[in-house]
Amino acid sequence: AVAVLPLLLAWGLGQARLADAGSGTVPGVKIRVVQPSVPQREKWRPENWARFFQDQLELSAHDPGGAPDKLVGITHVVWPEAAMPFPALDYPEALAAIGQLLPEGAVLIAGAIRIEWAEASPQTGTKRPRRFFNSLLAFGKEGLLALYDKVRLVPFGEYLPLRQLLSAFGLRQIAASEGYSSGTEPRPLLKLPGLPPAVPLICYEAVFPAAVVQGMERPALIINLTNDGWFGNSIGPRQHLHQARVRAVEEGLPLVRAANNGISAAFDAYGRSLGQLDLDVRGTLDVSLAAALPPTPYARAGDALFLLTWLIGAASLTCAVWRG
Repeated sequence: AVAVLPLLLAWGLGQARLADAGSGTVPGVKIRVVQPSVPQREKWRPENWARFFQDQLELSAHDPGGAPDKLVGITHVVWPEAAMPFPALDYPEALAAIGQLLPEGAVLIAGAIRIEWAEASPQTGTKRPRRFFNSLLAFGKEGLLALYDKVRLVPFGEYLPLRQLLSAFGLRQIAASEGYSSGTEPRPLLKLPGLPPAVPLICYEAVFPAAVVQGMERPALIINLTNDGWFGNSIGPRQHLHQARVRAVEEGLPLVRAANNGISAAFDAYGRSLGQLDLDVRGTLDVSLAAALPPTPYARAGDALFLLTWLIGAASLTCAVWRG
């Protein structure tokens, strides 16, 4: 009874809270989430890059019903993680195509590979890659507006821990021959035209509860780009979606999520679904941006709340044993 009572109390309080919850939106913001559902085994082959990039451009200019609308009324377009699995900033033709896609004032937020190049060789004049980043890039009609380099990398996926030791045994990371480099912390907020300050989360960065907000300024939106094509039709994409949704509830912030093959979705600051594209569905999702809530108890105290719960439990157990 003692164990069940708090669960029933939490459920009842939650139902009452949601019953009184409003559904305010941010005026003048209309977001289109694009889910291209590119086959994972084909995505990283260079000979396919141009075809998949062009397909995403065309898909972005169609509404959820499949009708072409040239992004009329859309203020922001969101593509998934590594939607451009090539260094987009080094391809002028790709930047020009993005500029042609976007109406005046619209913004594209997309995942891409970013390369930091070493200085050119004085003998040959050629440059070589120095560092690779898994990045979020934001573009306006005239070019790059902002970027974010992923901070929390996937061990053995994006980098090899204890690289000198483990590489001697023939081990290597899955992505990029040299591995990715981590972005700088604290994670910066995206401040883009037409949007309130947004915190960017790439892939599994959304599973770390206390690490969503890292700076002093509170965001008003979570943008999560992910691939999730690695998991296939398994519990993986569904579990990953649920974990991202919990971040919205914890922080009291709306969440917009774009995944390569699903599950793309948008949630309000209470965690209520505003729309979803199911696994392996190719299409677009149009949503208005929900308003953020005042800071929640978790946003203020973080994991200290759980520590306090443990301390209370330990103290209660100690008292029970001592009295017994």
